[in-house]
Amino acid sequence: MGTANNKDPIPFRFYNFLAEQPGFLDSVKRIWRLQIHGTRMLVYCAAIKIETSMLQQRAKLHWLKYGDQCSKVFFRKINARRVQQRVFQITTQSGQRLTDMPQVTAEFVSFFQTLLGGNRRRSELNLSFLQQGLKHVLTREEGEGLIAPVSMAEIKEAFFDISSDSARGPDGYTSMFFMSAWPEIGRSISDNILMAQELLAGYNNSKLPPCCNIKIDIQKAYDSVEWDFLLEGLRVFNFPPRFVGLVEQCVSTATFSVSLNGAVYGFFQSARGLRQGDPMSPYLFVLVMELWRTLLSLRVQAADQFQYHWKCKELGLLNLCFADDILLFCRGNVQSVHVFRDALAEFATMSGLRVSPTKSQLILSRSSQAERQQILDMMGFQEGNLPITYLGVPLVSSRLSVAVCYPLIQKVDRKLAGWNHLNLSFAGRVQLIKSVLSSLHTYWASVFILPKAVLKIIEERMRSFLWKGASGSGAAKVSWYEICRSKKEGGLGIRRVVHINQALMLKHIWRVLQEDKQSIWVAWVLGYRLHNQTLWTVKVSNATWCWKKLVNLSALIKPGLPFDSFLHEVLRNGHWMWPLETDFSVNEIVSCLPNNYPGESDAILWKFNSGRFSTAAALALLQPPSPFVSWNGLLEGHFKIPQHVFILWLAIKERLSTMDRPWLGHKGADYVLCNNSSAESHSHLFFTCAYSKRRLSVLEYTVRFKWPGFDWQMAFYGLVDVGRVPIC
Repeated sequence: MGTANNKDPIPFRFYNFLAEQPGFLDSVKRIWRLQIHGTRMLVYCAAIKIETSMLQQRAKLHWLKYGDQCSKVFFRKINARRVQQRVFQITTQSGQRLTDMPQVTAEFVSFFQTLLGGNRRRSELNLSFLQQGLKHVLTREEGEGLIAPVSMAEIKEAFFDISSDSARGPDGYTSMFFMSAWPEIGRSISDNILMAQELLAGYNNSKLPPCCNIKIDIQKAYDSVEWDFLLEGLRVFNFPPRFVGLVEQCVSTATFSVSLNGAVYGFFQSARGLRQGDPMSPYLFVLVMELWRTLLSLRVQAADQFQYHWKCKELGLLNLCFADDILLFCRGNVQSVHVFRDALAEFATMSGLRVSPTKSQLILSRSSQAERQQILDMMGFQEGNLPITYLGVPLVSSRLSVAVCYPLIQKVDRKLAGWNHLNLSFAGRVQLIKSVLSSLHTYWASVFILPKAVLKIIEERMRSFLWKGASGSGAAKVSWYEICRSKKEGGLGIRRVVHINQALMLKHIWRVLQEDKQSIWVAWVLGYRLHNQTLWTVKVSNATWCWKKLVNLSALIKPGLPFDSFLHEVLRNGHWMWPLETDFSVNEIVSCLPNNYPGESDAILWKFNSGRFSTAAALALLQPPSPFVSWNGLLEGHFKIPQHVFILWLAIKERLSTMDRPWLGHKGADYVLCNNSSAESHSHLFFTCAYSKRRLSVLEYTVRFKWPGFDWQMAFYGLVDVGRVPIC
């Protein structure tokens, strides 16, 4: 097995912890030299903070901000990343396996040079015919704004929008360096998923007309965009010539090297493509795909035999596009699919973006067998079946089942398995649950009402990991209901996954109530589902499962809506806050009132939070607050060690595994390993034990603090009354 050559060039790397040191700005001007003055404890803490910041960047542990604060965790993760990311052998496109490192590096350089390099295409494209189909082109004022002088404030804002932990540039510096040294250096994704789910939900209904859905996979989308097409497309959008020239300079002057096993190889000029990671690239690619949408729309308008997909004609919906993830919809016949095929071929010739036939899928519903085969032969795609994966989630034609959600459960299990070797403390596990595990299901929960069984499994995984860790043994000391309370209410601030799911779905309900004109899904719902009705009056007996679930969930949002309001309550800042239609017609009342604000549209305001709806507001509505505890202040503060805080939290709840609490998992005889005849208890553990008494006496003398008492209850409530606790 090959190894990297020790003489291979290692690139310079700037570590973000350097930017946090005193005198960093002066170090940009002269040779950097760190000096820390103060007590030994201050020097020690500063050194630990430096090490933690450096190791966090190298280990990519963004979640461990206030967790264990333990370098062992970082070192284990760094070693694991080194093993996982080192490349010792590869298989070429021809099937040959290479193990010799010079051959491996040469193959890497050759592959990317072929993909990104070569000769630049300079054809004379004329895309002016697309301008008639564009929804918007730049006005003269908008164009002049793009070529206005760029201020230092705008450059600073662009830099500060980049994550401080993003990949380094070719010079080895991260964006954190430029942010810290600046004084010296100077459409919702859920819409696409909800829309696609609604259209595919009827594919098993034999009463509907034949339908066709095509999932398109573009080969190396960002890397394949031809620059002449991009620049001509910008001109079609009426971008000023000077701005087009600036874009050309940015995209055409890129050079590349290949980083392999920490060393850098090769150096070549790019000839096409948009650099992934460049802040400008996503915007340029969106414009490229808008040209695709326009081309497709024009070709459909010119085709007399084209037929729209079921429930798509009113909105003129042909495709759902999010970056390079494309879904095409049409009637399931040869004539309609033929229009799509020709448009894809024409777009590939112009833009360089070509479809991958082996990765693209075509789903047909209720088409005859002969027509089905003719369509498959014409497109050259494989036939797919529901469920299919789109934007990372499954699209189904029936109810979302536990089996379909199994990839989500596997994702949680893989994440837990990856942390088994870290041996985290309770505090570290809490941080992992809050920062990582609680967010794994959020994406799915934002587009689906997940089955109760799936939510239960996820919470079981979280609860088991908290109390058992990697060993798989241990008993729960505090109920999950208490844990999921806020810290002020005596919990750990972990959110219930069912509440997160409901809150995220209530956000979609709120958008429907607001009649969000920017959302294609809301426009479709208003046109095809509601028909001038409300969520509380519409009938859902024949609707899809996802729409039924959403309508049934709408009852949860009612407490936040201004029903039964007085006159002074239904008008706020020029907006009517009418209660929504229930057993009377609000429209009849509104029609009798004069319009005092003819230039403004009416809007529904949230009953709380100054009229602004948010996911956090929905969570507060779903999880009513409990009484605040008096001892929360003992657990807060930046100087408290998280591991100690968690133990104190357990002790306050009297949930430590002492012998007087056998149901908490303590095993062994009823005795203590010290010169004391009393049974092990919370008071004995901290106060009545001879060893604990001696340690507390030393601590009292050192920090000049008199403990309120030497009994657990007395000391605890005494500290609450005093309102402070010694820093440990």
